[in-house]
Amino acid sequence: MAGIVLKSHQGSTVERAILVQEKNPSVKVMGGLVLNHCVGGLNLVAVETFLKLGAKIIWMPTMSARSQFFRSTRHTVYPFSINKPEDGITVLDSKGRLSRKSRQIMELTGEYDAVLGTGHLSLNEIYQLAEYAKVIGFKKLVFNHPDAHTDPAPLKDQIILAQMGVYLEKCYRNILYPPGFLLPEKMAEGMRKIGVQHCLLATDMGQLNYVHPIQGLENFTNSLLPLGFTEGEIRIMVSDHPKRLLNMNDNGHN
Repeated sequence: MAGIVLKSHQGSTVERAILVQEKNPSVKVMGGLVLNHCVGGLNLVAVETFLKLGAKIIWMPTMSARSQFFRSTRHTVYPFSINKPEDGITVLDSKGRLSRKSRQIMELTGEYDAVLGTGHLSLNEIYQLAEYAKVIGFKKLVFNHPDAHTDPAPLKDQIILAQMGVYLEKCYRNILYPPGFLLPEKMAEGMRKIGVQHCLLATDMGQLNYVHPIQGLENFTNSLLPLGFTEGEIRIMVSDHPKRLLNMNDNGHN
């Protein structure tokens, strides 16, 4: 692997990435920021601070997202600290439109040429982010695990979002059980319809119950070869796209 981005639902991993990079300069280690309640939610000061410190990805709310409340109460998948839906964070204003602060976060992320992940937002919220991305020419919007079993996005919507310029993050965890439910053949069929130019390969792993993410990624790519994907196509999804999004050159460094 040329590099790795560290992620924590509890806030920033930028500082950890800097320290790890000092200890191991041979692999590019990058950090990011998740906009949960731990950092004040949609906090522009936090976004700008950590982008200045080198954050490569800003994730919209995950565990603190308002839509996460409904996922968790239906499926009881994640530990959850929000008691009422209205306590959850949404990127929409009282009129159901993308809020000014959400727009500013995307604009600021674009100024630093970083990636914006959709976190655990609802499909409606993601559509509105995608529409604003088109308006301002932001080209680094990633729909995180759209096949998640708690709230999968219909394939027709994934195709539309891809056509709007969004990258779809296809995760190995979503074809495993538990918690996955999607057959590898169905995921592969969907990826073909979306197009490899709009798909990223990831694992959504890092939890103790699963194999190491590196092993998971190898398992994932190996599972796609018998389903008709070429090595070149897999390289585009697992290597070329991430390098471009993270501004990495061929040796894994800026």
